[in-house]
Amino acid sequence: MQRFRVLVLTDHARHSPENSLYALLRTMLRHPRCAGIDVASRSHPANEAFFTGATSSLTVTPVKEAFSYHPDGRDLLTGAHASNPADYDLVWLRLPPPLGPELLRKLERTFTTQVVINQPAGIREAGSKAFLIHFADLCPPLQLCRSVADIEAFKKRFPIVLKPFRDYGGRGIVRIDGD
Repeated sequence: MQRFRVLVLTDHARHSPENSLYALLRTMLRHPRCAGIDVASRSHPANEAFFTGATSSLTVTPVKEAFSYHPDGRDLLTGAHASNPADYDLVWLRLPPPLGPELLRKLERTFTTQVVINQPAGIREAGSKAFLIHFADLCPPLQLCRSVADIEAFKKRFPIVLKPFRDYGGRGIVRIDGD
């Protein structure tokens, strides 16, 4: 039975106690086909060069059974060591926006032989709330508002919720009910 080495790219600076990553990785670690999981955080100072495109080397932290969220990020910083991205079989991109086009291209060039979950091409295509326009029949009424006039016209029909494109996790959401 083949066992897989897993690399997870994330950014712990914007995590919260509700972040599911910690429980998911502890569960994955116990799977018989998991040979180990390392996490590289975009907010780890040693990874700045990787995420800005200057190097291909990563600083990773191994996931242990007690891996959990801490506001200071200690489980993503303690025991960190240099690692070669080519040493992994599976890469899971669990990065919050913004993910600029340069970073997505770098990730595509770096992970050419691994199985990648949340591939950069998919993030480019479906990583925006605007992607939902393709599935309007499955969603509540929606509209891309590009101006205050668009918002005013849309809110005349019913109460609305504004969700900014560049944020996630409930940040920046505004409900408009009436005037």
